[in-house]
Amino acid sequence: MTFLELYGDRLDRELGSADRTHLFTTARRQAAIQDAQRDWVRQTECLVRESTVSLVDEVGEYDLERACPDFWFLTGRGPALEQEDAAGTVTVLVGEDLPQRTVAWLDREDPGWRQADPGTPTAWYLRPDGGRTWLGLTPMPDIGTTDLWTLRVPYVAEPADLVADSDEPFTVHENSPTRLRAWHQALVHRAAASLELLRRDRAAHDWQLQRYATYVTDYLQRTRARGGSTISFARDYRGEVRGTVDGVVSDPRR
Repeated sequence: MTFLELYGDRLDRELGSADRTHLFTTARRQAAIQDAQRDWVRQTECLVRESTVSLVDEVGEYDLERACPDFWFLTGRGPALEQEDAAGTVTVLVGEDLPQRTVAWLDREDPGWRQADPGTPTAWYLRPDGGRTWLGLTPMPDIGTTDLWTLRVPYVAEPADLVADSDEPFTVHENSPTRLRAWHQALVHRAAASLELLRRDRAAHDWQLQRYATYVTDYLQRTRARGGSTISFARDYRGEVRGTVDGVVSDPRR
């Protein structure tokens, strides 16, 4: 559906009103659809993009706001570190091989991490700093002169505002994902919920929110990963009891 259809006929139907000049003005209708689009992306993470960051030798932090102009927040998947050597062999560190840590955790468990010698990163972290969000690697990378290290960062993109009446929701660089068109009606319910508060109809507000929540739940169920899931421990307790993990002295900080 187009922006015009969403804030026009579709909202008319849910509100039971074609008012554009008094309570449900065009500006209020458009703003409600904009807010609904942002809320949908926040709840469903449907607008995932991937950015690549070329790592620099002995540089441990990278500005996500600069690397990803439409960066909103990271997905739960986390970044992947690709290490390519001169022979073209690629090694990938991701997931348990490159876990996320907080700065507080690093300060507590590894007080000297900021002064650690460069090497192969064993963890990543986020560090907000004013208007910037830094993605850091620890230890900082030690990249050979003939090697190429790249960080692949999946993130949820901030949706672009709908401007023209012909615009479609969730458009990225003029690409409107057809897979999301079935969910455009959800934005109408979310927008109607907020507009119902203008006439203090709490029951109608709650009903529209319930309809919206149904769409969110249905989307998440339909797009969830199929198959079983694997549970793994952050620490190998049996190895720690033995003192080694596969012949290597265990590190209780992992």
